[in-house]
Amino acid sequence: MKKWFEESDVLVISLKPEFDLTIPAKFQAYLAAERPILASIRGDTAQLVNDYSLGYTADPADQQSITQAFEKFYNSSQEQFDSWRKNVKSLAKEMFDREKIIQSIENEILAL
Repeated sequence: MKKWFEESDVLVISLKPEFDLTIPAKFQAYLAAERPILASIRGDTAQLVNDYSLGYTADPADQQSITQAFEKFYNSSQEQFDSWRKNVKSLAKEMFDREKIIQSIENEILAL
């Protein structure tokens, strides 16, 4: 998958509306790939994409919303893509850094 991710300008993540409460495992893989995300999904994943400016979101139940998100990416500047990549990399380090996770677990255990 790494080669496909590297050759992509945008990575698309989608889930049916029934799975709004799920953050798919591929979300972390997409962060590691340092590519902007088009999240055709609701819930926490969409919230992360919006809050951290990782790309665009679309309502998975609304074809027009998905089309508009693709059009927004198509019309975005290189500077915007660079900004998204920077934000994706930053969130990956902040939320999914192995050392930070281990340290957090250790702190929780020591607090018991």
